This record gives sequence, structure tokens and C-alpha cells, in this order.
Amino acid sequence: MILTMRKWRDGQAVPADTTGQLPSREVDEGELLWVDLADPTPAELRSIGKHFGLTPLGMADVLEPHERTKVVRHPDHLSFVCYAAVGDTSNDNEDQAEAGFIFNMVRVSGFVFERLIITVRANTDFSVDTIQERWLEEQRLVRLGPSYLIYSILDTIVDEYFNYIETIEDRLEDIEDLLFEKVLTNEVQQRLYNIRRDLSHLRRAVSPMRELVIDFARHFTAQTEMAGYYDDTYDHALRASEWIDSLRDTISFIVETNLSLQDTRMNEIMKKLAAWAAIISVPTLVTSYFGQNLPFFGFNEHSGLIVSSVLLVGSAIMLWAAFRKSEWL
Repeated sequence: MILTMRKWRDGQAVPADTTGQLPSREVDEGELLWVDLADPTPAELRSIGKHFGLTPLGMADVLEPHERTKVVRHPDHLSFVCYAAVGDTSNDNEDQAEAGFIFNMVRVSGFVFERLIITVRANTDFSVDTIQERWLEEQRLVRLGPSYLIYSILDTIVDEYFNYIETIEDRLEDIEDLLFEKVLTNEVQQRLYNIRRDLSHLRRAVSPMRELVIDFARHFTAQTEMAGYYDDTYDHALRASEWIDSLRDTISFIVETNLSLQDTRMNEIMKKLAAWAAIISVPTLVTSYFGQNLPFFGFNEHSGLIVSSVLLVGSAIMLWAAFRKSEWL
């Protein structure tokens, strides 16, 4: 487990405790404390939860591996669970990466007290460096307490969604360019499936973020200065959700268009096969008639050979010209 702590007094950062000891939950008036836990074990989480007096329900949400995005109110604090999108750097195979954009959803949860915030990251892939830089740049807002710190965390997570959504859109545009050139190959269809899978994973994280932002905004209603910031984050979450829905519609449109193109190409092939079958069948009829073992006009004479040959070639040329004019060939 990696333990990080930051402390502010009247909006100004104060030296952090370097002893590594957990601070008390009781924070002095005018002070603000942030404790971050990265990649803790269940035993370490339970120990920390006992130290800060966290409720069993809140600890269960943090320990549950597939908990949904939400905010839960407890007697003296809030607990929340959400998910951040982080690129999968473990995959260095370009061919495999080309098949579909791969990223991980990292759980970010925490507990919000009056002057104390505890964040828990499932692993270290999600970095808080960018968030801490925002805190240094906006010390005036840090003075407002946990409301700005929570806003910074949520806003950073939501803004990161757009990077991956844009990448998915670029990959879909590449597939759209191939759509009318030829029938999508198995490799391209595999890429399309992977994109749809990743988009579904991202949607499960993005859609509930709107309710999460609203819940925190309602909790901090007394601080009107932060209302605009939470409204902006809600708007970003809403736009990300609508963008994902639009891309899902695009994928459905690509699949339907590909099936329609396949049907069209199949019809073209069937038309050509039917035309050639007709061209072959008429000469076959002529040769069958003149091949019967009964006397008829031109039987055992050169005239019969000439007539049958003219009918055979002429009918084939006439059918070919007719089908060619009808664009069947």
C-alpha cells in the first residue's frame, strides 16, 4: 500500500507528516486533510477503516470488486465509488492493439468527512498527480474544504473519459472508410467487436457519473461558489454519456450497413449467375432438340448442322446482349 497525505490550513499547504502514521479523524478548525491509499490489501483497508471509524457498509462498498458507481450517506460522512479509465500499458503488441482499443477501468472510492477526505485507489495506474497540481493552483478554492477536492477528483476522471471516447471514434471512422470499399473482413469485424465491448465498459462507468455529481452538488449546496463547478462537471458527464450513445448508434449503423451491402453484393452475384445459366440453357435446348434420334428437318444433312449452329450461337449472343443492356452482366 502507498500512503499519501496532504494538509492545508486556511487554504495554504502545510508540511505533511513524514512519519507515515495515520492522523486522527478529528481535524482542527480551519484545517483540511487528505489521505490517499493506493493498492491497499483488504486487511489494510479494514485496519484503516477501524482507525477512522468508518461504517461496515462503507467498507463493504470499497472492498466489493464490482460495486456500482454511487454515493452513500452515513451518520457523519459520505462514501462514494466511481471508476476512472486508464490506458492498458501492459499490451505492447501493436497487432493486438490494432484489433481494438484496450483500456482498464480503475475503481476510485473514498470517504468524505467535514474536514477530512480519504481516497482509495484499486491500483496505482490511476495517478493523482494531476489532481494535486490543480489543488496547488487553486488554493483559494481549497479553502472551501472537501467540496473543491471532491470536484477536482470527479472532474479529472470525467475529462479523462473524453480522451478514450475520441480514440474510439477515430477507430470507428477508419472502419467506416473501409465499409463501401469491400465487405468487412473477419479481422475488421473483430476490431469492431472489440470497440463495441470497450465502449460498453466505458458506458457502465460514465452513465452513473451524472447522478454521482448531482449527489455531491446537493450535499455541498451551502457553498454556492462551487455550484457552477459541479454544474460544469455534470455537463461534461452528460456530454460524454451522449457521445457514447451516439457511437453505439454508429456501430449499429455500420453493422446494418455492412449486412445491407452484403445482401446487395449477393443479389448482384445471383443476377450474374442467373444470366449465365440462361445463356447456357438455351444452347443446351437447341443441341438437345437437334440431338434427338428421330428424323427432322435437316436430319443427316449439312443444313441441319448449319441451322443448329446458327440458333445456338445466335441465341447465346442475343441473351448476352439483353442481360448486358439490363446490367445483369
